Amino acid sequence: MNTALRIPSVKVPRLELDGDGVRVVRWGELDGCVLRPGDRLRLSADGAGPVLLAPRGRGRPMLAERQGSRLLALPARVPVGMVRWRAVGVVQAVERYLERGAPGGRFHVAVRLEPLHADADVLGAAASLPSGLVDGAQLDALCLRATLAPRRFGVAVAVAAADSAQRAAALLPDTAAEHLCFTLPTCAPLATVLVGPWPASSAAGDDLQGPTAPAPAPTVWASAAGTRQDRRASRRAPAADPQVLLPFADDTRRSA
Repeated sequence: MNTALRIPSVKVPRLELDGDGVRVVRWGELDGCVLRPGDRLRLSADGAGPVLLAPRGRGRPMLAERQGSRLLALPARVPVGMVRWRAVGVVQAVERYLERGAPGGRFHVAVRLEPLHADADVLGAAASLPSGLVDGAQLDALCLRATLAPRRFGVAVAVAAADSAQRAAALLPDTAAEHLCFTLPTCAPLATVLVGPWPASSAAGDDLQGPTAPAPAPTVWASAAGTRQDRRASRRAPAADPQVLLPFADDTRRSA
């Protein structure tokens, strides 16, 4: 049987370099996270995460995954020629407006409150916008409350979400008010390679899998009608005369 491998299509985000950094101009997906137009990518010189590549000449920037000493372009994961591209930095986080929604997953959240006037209800805002470990739905609801916080409490809110509380606290100072800054999930490997060599003999295989019991003999089930050969033999044999009655041993003794 012929089989085919089907790879799901992924919408690649279109990026643009400007004076303030890297901006998403067309939505796309990166490692399960949807990037929306207007999102900004926060870069660092090193670290784990997707690598931003800029063309040497004409073209648009793209993202790649570091695998050893090579760079693989996302999402197809094909080798990148460094003659054509140069590495700009590593994507550490994504920053967007609070009303644009939050990604899925579990995050540690850090919140910063900035009073807009002297009558701001900072304590009420802090009770409505707690920090801690939340899932995607809770983070989305927190962003919605943070969007309404300037009218309800008179404070501007900045939210940082990361895989650890320390990392969220490190992202919060550079996060602008009325913005959400969150980290991207780590790129997952395509496959897990089990290092060989593997034993080829049956004895070695038995040692690895343990002692095996002898295979049971196959069970043959006979049907009530018999096999095809039995039916053919019965048709060729002469039929007994129903008028001839053979005496039994008991009948012989009685007649004697």
